[in-house]
Amino acid sequence: MTFLSCGNVYGQANNKKTVAVITAEGESVSKDIRIGVTNGLQEGVFNSGEYTLLARGTAFEKALSEMKFEQSGAVSDDQLTAFGHAAGAEFVCYATISKYSEISYLISYKMINVASGEIVKVGSEPVRNGVDGLLTATENIAKKLFSSRPAPIPNNSTAPVNSSERGVVINGVRWATCNVAAPGVFAAKPEDAGMFYQWNRRIGWSDVGLVNSNGGSTWNSSTPTGSTWEKANDPSPAGWRVPTLDEIKTLLATDKVSNEWTTQNGVSGEKFTDKATGNSIFLPAAGGRFTSVGTLGSVGTYGYYWSSALSDSGYPYRLYFYSDTAGWKYCNRILGFTVRSVAE
Repeated sequence: MTFLSCGNVYGQANNKKTVAVITAEGESVSKDIRIGVTNGLQEGVFNSGEYTLLARGTAFEKALSEMKFEQSGAVSDDQLTAFGHAAGAEFVCYATISKYSEISYLISYKMINVASGEIVKVGSEPVRNGVDGLLTATENIAKKLFSSRPAPIPNNSTAPVNSSERGVVINGVRWATCNVAAPGVFAAKPEDAGMFYQWNRRIGWSDVGLVNSNGGSTWNSSTPTGSTWEKANDPSPAGWRVPTLDEIKTLLATDKVSNEWTTQNGVSGEKFTDKATGNSIFLPAAGGRFTSVGTLGSVGTYGYYWSSALSDSGYPYRLYFYSDTAGWKYCNRILGFTVRSVAE
């Protein structure tokens, strides 16, 4: 893993916050792509009017070298916070570029408040149309990271944007209308798979290739622990959480909710509709990640969605559906399934 840092010598206005930007790429990502993403983030800092890029000098270079990011693989939040202190930054923006194919990438990003060590912004942008898509994705990320203006809420409540998710009440439970993508972020559209999660773990895995939300590419084959899905490990955005088994059962209460296998915008999945109100949600048949190496399977034919609950035998429950049935059942914790959150 190689790192490219933004930070040339620029003047700093007194009312602006200083940010250091570090960009990392996975295997087979070219230097040109790395530079393009870095430049895009740098331009976002300039255009924000709220941040100034940290001047790159001796302290910056020394901190970057001492952290030994190049040898460490995945970089922890503590490492990034320590780097920020050493380099003199108020915020550290960290982005990773993962390559799935010649035209498909995933850019994962987060920004940390150095003083508190807290993640203030986090997310990911999938790219499916090569260099042009990378440029667009980087521009979107820069706006999300460096602008304090909230994203507009669409008129169509079934197409939320990230934290603008309002949810839909079905049989007394408010469900998100999109799956969870990177930790803390909803997918852009109801038809998007989002990311796959192992039970009681907050690391998401891609729906193309095998890359996680931290930039790693080795499936965690150890068995997750815990007796419930702990809040600290919940990948849902703020104000949302992984549903309980009882909440999943409310979707399957056929006297109050109808469910049907359908296709929405070319994606197969299950539609659940409240018989009293007509409110509905669509869950894509995203499949899952199986075996001890996280092999992706059943895409377009089965949907699997985690609950936070365990059976008496210690196996977690999940919602499942396919062409002519829907139900709930327990399974192995190590598997990777999607998450559809409910409001807290």
